[in-house]
Amino acid sequence: SIININLKKMFLDFEVKDIVSMYNYLFLETRILFFSRNIEILNIYIYGLLALLYPFQYQYQIVTILPEQNFEIMESITPFIAGINQTFQEDFFEKRGYTLSDLIVVVDIDNNKLVLINEESEVPEFPKGNEKTLRKNLQSVVDDHMGSVIKQYKKKKLELEKGKSKNIENPQKELEDKITYVDEDIGEIFNNFNIDYEFNKKINEIFFNFNANLLANYSKFLNLDFYSSNIMPCLEILFKVEEYLNEIPEQDKKFY
Repeated sequence: SIININLKKMFLDFEVKDIVSMYNYLFLETRILFFSRNIEILNIYIYGLLALLYPFQYQYQIVTILPEQNFEIMESITPFIAGINQTFQEDFFEKRGYTLSDLIVVVDIDNNKLVLINEESEVPEFPKGNEKTLRKNLQSVVDDHMGSVIKQYKKKKLELEKGKSKNIENPQKELEDKITYVDEDIGEIFNNFNIDYEFNKKINEIFFNFNANLLANYSKFLNLDFYSSNIMPCLEILFKVEEYLNEIPEQDKKFY
């Protein structure tokens, strides 16, 4: 249940626009890999985003911790969500010789980045009006519930990153040391608050309304007579696709 997931962690690490982008990729069934050295945080991101889909359900493979012997899933052409219990490195795919036929979205949690791999495949964005409302509503809740905490978190993290000496001989080791150093010191900030059920409820309601509005008025395009028969016709008969699309603004049709 969404109320048992600490969604505030996601909004500490990423700005609202990045959370919306993650959700866009999830909604359109893009392959998504979450990287973090913290297993608990992988769970928060994967199950937190999935919970926001309600009343829809994700129909593809979900692997919270993907073992290295199963990394070949990345070459799959079907959608998936997987967590990898390590810090993301830019040569991760190249070093393993993977041939990627489509877009993979990497959520680099430790470094607070979204990385698009094989970006040639275009993913339609949410309808502009719906997305603008979603961002506005989310930002309002985040500001009300987390404004001071986010400022404290970012200030502390910046101070620690600036103060950490560089390891010129091994930049990757220096990066990993920095992540550990920052995580240990700012962990107290995050741990000072427990699951905020009121925050989760508001976030859940915002996404529920957003999901519902994406398919507003779809019911009037159903051919209800066929649903009461024993015959299972094709989708085009069950649902008046062309008539539905004719009512969608031109700039939003690519999404649908």
